[in-house]
Amino acid sequence: MITSKELSLCLKGSREYIQGANMLIASMEAIAQRAQGKSIQNLNFSINKMTAKNLVFTWWEKGQPLAVHREPIATCFFDLEGVPYEGGLVENKDSVKMRVPFDESLITSRCEISPIEKVIRLIDTPSGISPIEILVSMNKALHYQVYTIPGDSQWVFCRWESAAWPINDEMAGITITLEQSLGTRLTRARVELKKELIGRIYFSARNSGT
Repeated sequence: MITSKELSLCLKGSREYIQGANMLIASMEAIAQRAQGKSIQNLNFSINKMTAKNLVFTWWEKGQPLAVHREPIATCFFDLEGVPYEGGLVENKDSVKMRVPFDESLITSRCEISPIEKVIRLIDTPSGISPIEILVSMNKALHYQVYTIPGDSQWVFCRWESAAWPINDEMAGITITLEQSLGTRLTRARVELKKELIGRIYFSARNSGT
């Protein structure tokens, strides 16, 4: 069975593109609404391009004919209680109209950063912000402490991998450790809480406006 849903999206802060975390959250909410209580496992969510357009998320059981015939903005692979699925997000013709405030300092002010060890740690959990948004802001802050990139580039969230979804809301003490630079413009970092691996987060250095 092929399932499609137009996502509820917004622009955050001064950004002129949809945050990758917002794409991920909306996609997982769409799956959860249709999954009849089944747990989401083995999640791999990749963002291929930034956009300010509304998005439609389509997903289907792996092995069925491809259901997305345009180049997807993002792709998704996951299991529902052992059954593998894949999906893609494609642009709608209309741009996102809603904008909401987003202050990253509410997150970064609660963090400790060690550039030498390439680690950032969350001291206490800010209220009203989703776990994945917290992790994206933490990793962004860590990148700008560790790496130097050209002035016309910016670090952006491009991929999330985890054995399970959602992420636990209580995140005090969670750490992100940069573990590998994949070339000069892509990184991988591990996310841990009490030495337990929560997931891996990838960032890419992209030209501003792309």
